[in-house]
Amino acid sequence: MRLLKFSQDGTLAFTHDITNDIPPYAILSHTWGNDGDEVIFEDILSRTGKHKKGYEKIEFCGHQAAADGLHYFWVDTCCINKSNSTELNEAINSMFRWYQNSTKCYVYLADVSDSEDGHDNRFRTSRWLFRGWTLQELLAPASVEFFTCHGQLIGDKASLAQELQEITGIPNSVLRGDLVSKYSISQRLAWAEGRQTKREEDRAYSLFGLFGVYLPLIYGEGRREAFRRLMEEIQKRQGSASRESCGHRPAIAAQEPGWAVPFGRNRNFTGREIELAQLLEISPPSADRDDCQRTIIHGLGGTGKTQVALELAYRLRATHPDCSVFWVPALDVAGFENAYRAIAKELRLRQADDENVNIRLLVKDALSREISGPWLLIVDNADDLSLLFGEASLFDSLPFNRKGSILVTTRNYEVTVRLGVPKGHRLILGSLGDPYALTLLRQDLGEEQTSDSTSTMGLLRFLENLPLAIKQASAYMSKTRITTTKYLQYCQSGDSTFIRLLSTDFEDRGRYKNSKNPVITTWLISFEHVIREHPLAESYLRFFSLLSERTIPRSLLPDGGEGLDAEEAIGALKGYAIINEHMDSAFFDIHRLVRLAIRNWMRVKGQWHTCVYEVVQRLREVYPLPDHASRDFWTSHLPHVHSALSFRADFDDKLTLSELLFRTAESNQILGQYATAENLHREALETRQRLLGTDHVDTLMSMDRLACVLCTQGKLTEAHELHEAAVAKTQAVLGEDHAQTLETRNNLGITFQRLGQYKQAERMHRENLARMCAILGDKHPSTLWSMQNLAYCLRKSGEYEEAERLQRKTLEAMTELNSIKHPDSIQIMNDLSSTLSNRKRYSEAEGLLRTVIFLLEEVRGPDHPKTVKSRDNLASILNKMGRLTESEEIHRATLASSLATLGAEHVQTLKCMLKCMLKLGMNLHSQGKDEEAEKILHQAFELSTRRLGRNHPDTCMTAEQLCLVLQSRGRVGKSSRST
Repeated sequence: MRLLKFSQDGTLAFTHDITNDIPPYAILSHTWGNDGDEVIFEDILSRTGKHKKGYEKIEFCGHQAAADGLHYFWVDTCCINKSNSTELNEAINSMFRWYQNSTKCYVYLADVSDSEDGHDNRFRTSRWLFRGWTLQELLAPASVEFFTCHGQLIGDKASLAQELQEITGIPNSVLRGDLVSKYSISQRLAWAEGRQTKREEDRAYSLFGLFGVYLPLIYGEGRREAFRRLMEEIQKRQGSASRESCGHRPAIAAQEPGWAVPFGRNRNFTGREIELAQLLEISPPSADRDDCQRTIIHGLGGTGKTQVALELAYRLRATHPDCSVFWVPALDVAGFENAYRAIAKELRLRQADDENVNIRLLVKDALSREISGPWLLIVDNADDLSLLFGEASLFDSLPFNRKGSILVTTRNYEVTVRLGVPKGHRLILGSLGDPYALTLLRQDLGEEQTSDSTSTMGLLRFLENLPLAIKQASAYMSKTRITTTKYLQYCQSGDSTFIRLLSTDFEDRGRYKNSKNPVITTWLISFEHVIREHPLAESYLRFFSLLSERTIPRSLLPDGGEGLDAEEAIGALKGYAIINEHMDSAFFDIHRLVRLAIRNWMRVKGQWHTCVYEVVQRLREVYPLPDHASRDFWTSHLPHVHSALSFRADFDDKLTLSELLFRTAESNQILGQYATAENLHREALETRQRLLGTDHVDTLMSMDRLACVLCTQGKLTEAHELHEAAVAKTQAVLGEDHAQTLETRNNLGITFQRLGQYKQAERMHRENLARMCAILGDKHPSTLWSMQNLAYCLRKSGEYEEAERLQRKTLEAMTELNSIKHPDSIQIMNDLSSTLSNRKRYSEAEGLLRTVIFLLEEVRGPDHPKTVKSRDNLASILNKMGRLTESEEIHRATLASSLATLGAEHVQTLKCMLKCMLKLGMNLHSQGKDEEAEKILHQAFELSTRRLGRNHPDTCMTAEQLCLVLQSRGRVGKSSRST
């Protein structure tokens, strides 16, 4: 240990490195500033550093130590030679002991100044309280004193113990000297949760002393690996006791596992202890080390499946602090994928915000890897078989990892059967037992309201002890102050409106046809009383009934849900537990059966068409034409648009509907959901043709956009016919120079490109580009893309010099308009590299393409189709440069990646597959591997013929290369027959 001391002339000097007989010393605890501001080891040796900002706290420590009769002191910024890895390793492993052995520890709070109010507010928010290293510096020393940045004493650890407990969560007894070792591993990890350090590995390294662990430092290993080593060492030292506290050996950071659960803990949760004990035994990942177990909570709607799963999530986090917990609603595809995107962000996956990535595949792959560590994935409301196992196939997106566990809640028993969940992992959830049901009912009620025990128990029996029904009944009685006797009278009233209304079957017959759920009889009372007191609430109920059940934006409600009346209406709906509000007050949830009950109620009241009309009109007002900039907004609203559109048959204003269909189709197309986009565009087009006529500008726009989505899917014949018709009509109606005409012609040119008719596409792009330059200007984004399309055609036609000139011009303009990292700029660079390769400037092309790949991996991710395609282009260039082995490896990797990411039938996969197969085949031929080359090229020829047609340029090129291979093998006859 190396200590500091002020000499008589006021200069700082080190002692020699002391190992024995260390004199009494003070030690400084502080927050590090910018690296350039801190006084370091070399500054002390060279007697410099007084000008640095960090010198003030060193000087403070020395003077305070002297005032306390101490000649020596220690400061971490300068007393450790950090350039010596051995010394740094020893220092960090000794740090807890050094603080523990200090006579005084001074906490220098740089962000707390002197004041007359005792510094309370600034002290509570000081950065020092939330840093990782603070934990050991606060707990290890016997004496800890807190000072402002001006050296004024605030108090010591003992006098501030209660306040420190409130801020940090560390028990008062520990702060007053209780042994840290008396507390469990999970408790100590909880004290460290959420703390910050400059280097991510220090989140683990700062806990070494707290657990009596000594390990080598490996900066660069990352936080997860550092915690893996830490937890392994803790388990070695703690033995079986540690395993009980920590669960099982973790693979990710134990103090900060992944947590993507959208609800806070229900503090009023009661009962279900037997079920929870069973779940805590069978659902943790450690319960079966040889499999990714699946567990089912099955029961009728309203039995509290979601609440049990939620309580399990919080209990599991406490008993298994190294286990990540993720929550996914299986109500619809959009909601499922939004939850997966939240998981991707929690896992810090680079493609989490990429709108083009297959988010389900991305998260499935990430959680299927060993490095993801232990996790529990809760799939809630998994009821719709067609959604789970049909075309959407949500359950195909579930990961598999022996360190993972999946818990599913469902009301549909067939889900249990389909998943093949073993009998021991099936939990059937029925009604609450009487004691727990009574406790749940009484939680928000006064004693006088439940004083009639006969009526109270009668009410619970009437509600069949279902938690949701009890919760809503309790909320209503708490609001109105009526007794259980009166409430039971409402429920048992002979009024046919009350009885029949919510006893009939609902639309969701596949799930509820075998039983009429008596829980719905409690909801009508709430509906009627809410709207009687707050008329605006009826309008809100109409909206809630048509939107998706989860994360309903307040902004979708009439007038944005703003104003005093709105607050009172929403408050009443929350009070009766008809809706649940998120913590940020910007979103709501509604239970599925409540939503169905409202729909049925609206039909009986004769307000159904009014309901549909209001909601669709509102969505038409607020839902935008999607673009990249507003992506977060429209993706969060998309599930609600789809939900409302499922009732569009009852919406009479078909023209308004067509606009919403159009915008929704555009959204699905951006997200890569091409089949859905095609269906919506077709419906919008048919509606507009019928109501507006074939020559209306909106009809023409629908024709163009439908043709585009057809082209994207490789349905080129229909796309070509539709685009030709759209161009002809748009020119006739709007004129040749209208912006929409130019855009439609540009899209027709792209269709010609896809068809391989490059000369025709070139003529169209040349004419279109001239018009765009004159009308829109040569810097307009549409003009630049027209220029880029022309360059593409020129390159395909062999006019490489002109193509390069245009590409460089376009790249310069696009970079000025956006940036070099913008996807459009990167795409132009990619095309330019192909042109350079065509001009045999391979080294230049390789360098540019490697830059493109680097940028694509950063912007789009390593597995994005465009990234994969660029890697394949690099393989082609390497092949031309004679680097055949490297080229072959990349070709094989890109082909495998394309198949895995997009599937064999996707049009982008087709293009990539053909290109990869062609290049790989010729590469193998160049290496004399003709048998394998023939096999691959023959597959490519058949695929290209089937999907693109026998006369497509790509098919012809593949045929030529196949002929060369066949001829080299002496199979000329076979060559002529095959091609």
